[in-house]
Amino acid sequence: MIPKPPTVDLRFRSLPKRVASGVLLTLLGLSAARPAAAEVVGKIVLRINDRIATQHDYDLAREDMRREIGRKNLDPVERDQALASAGEVVFKNLYEDLLLQSRADQLNISATEQEIDASVQQMRESFNITSDEQFKGALAQSGMTEKELRENLKKNLRVRELIGREVQGKIKLEEDDLRRYYQKNVDLFRVPEQVHLREAVILSEKTSNPTERRKIADQIRAAVNAGQSLTDAAKPFEDKGLGSAVVDLGWLSQSDLDPGIVQAAWSLAAGASSEPTEGRGGTHLLQMVERRPSYVRPFPEVQAEIEARERNRLFKDRFAQYEQELEKDSLIVARPPAEAAEYRRLIGVPPEDPLEAADAPARNPEAAGAPGAAGVAGAAAPAPAAPAPAAPEAIPPAPQAPESPPGR
Repeated sequence: MIPKPPTVDLRFRSLPKRVASGVLLTLLGLSAARPAAAEVVGKIVLRINDRIATQHDYDLAREDMRREIGRKNLDPVERDQALASAGEVVFKNLYEDLLLQSRADQLNISATEQEIDASVQQMRESFNITSDEQFKGALAQSGMTEKELRENLKKNLRVRELIGREVQGKIKLEEDDLRRYYQKNVDLFRVPEQVHLREAVILSEKTSNPTERRKIADQIRAAVNAGQSLTDAAKPFEDKGLGSAVVDLGWLSQSDLDPGIVQAAWSLAAGASSEPTEGRGGTHLLQMVERRPSYVRPFPEVQAEIEARERNRLFKDRFAQYEQELEKDSLIVARPPAEAAEYRRLIGVPPEDPLEAADAPARNPEAAGAPGAAGVAGAAAPAPAAPAPAAPEAIPPAPQAPESPPGR
């Protein structure tokens, strides 16, 4: 059986986004409304050296961004703010795309077919596309041809090479620099005291009376104090449906637990069980497995993190300087539409490449201790980002260059 093509919108996920990296995919705006008047379509709103962007380019990119905002799970205020700034973001993206693409032209930077093939393969692997059939299906869902995809990847590779050569390649960090950062910011690398806990819960949905739940929890605790394991002591009540199975909560810091649970469990000795405590889902009985004191992660363990952080900081500063230098040496004529008049306030923010982000490992693997356990404080879901450019966490690649207007 041929697997169903995955629902992957290559315009917005696999290619660097217009929202984040200034991509102008003119050929992909097939469903965008087209201005009726030919003179409006051909009106040049931006020229940087030999590169231009027309009103048509701007309109397609803005409508594309508005559709993307509409698909995001934003509250009404966030959505209104994102829509209000869409024009500025789009024009800023056009501006930076043309500026960088023009510089790549000057340096005769190109991308080979082999490099483009590698980027396509990386994209397929990032989204678990394992067959040509799936790939064609994903392209069709995006209204894109493979030729158009390859052309935009080619432009992205060109500008990535440009930034690597003229910005990233000039960032030098020695080990002594990293050690100074470590010594100055040692508290950033301190791991708080942690405890390893197990938990049994007498379920409120089965026993609504807190006094009755407390009696059951006291019976389990008495059995544990008499030498039984928590699992064995809780098993009879689990079998009756009154309690949960014993859950290993793993390593937790105080911030990972509900306040009431912290108070009950934090001072326990290894092997001891807590007083029954009311919490989410019922009455909780916690057992201390072991305790790990606070410690500072050694320099060799965090050296790569420090280098990435410092490279990111230096890149952001130098990217803004680099754009300013290019501006001074370029012929620039900008006539932004009224809603994009303040675009310059956004210039100089390095973009993010989703292809890089898709492969990034979790930044704190130990934080995955035991989410969802009844006594563990639930982590808040990250708020959806507004479509303004965001600086990346790692060294960013260059944004993708825009499409040239037809006939160029």
